[in-house]
Amino acid sequence: MKSLAIKTFHWLLAITFGLTLLVWQAELALAQNSPAQKQKRTNVDFEDQLVQGEVKKPELFYLLQKKQFNFGKLIKLRENFVPEMSKTAEDIEKAK
Repeated sequence: MKSLAIKTFHWLLAITFGLTLLVWQAELALAQNSPAQKQKRTNVDFEDQLVQGEVKKPELFYLLQKKQFNFGKLIKLRENFVPEMSKTAEDIEKAK
């Protein structure tokens, strides 16, 4: 014969499984009826319309120039950040 603890465990497992299945089915039913699933599709017909505009394209010169640009000039490597850290600490103290 099975012990009482094993029988209780099996009952709790069965109840948990049943409740999980019930919640899953309810969620599935709600998801099928939700308005998010029903997406409206809008078709715009430009056949009889005159659309005027201007096509703007980037110039090739700028693209080539960016590839050859040396960003090393913009980067300053510093070893000492103590003045900035001190100023930040002072600003925090003043804010209190």
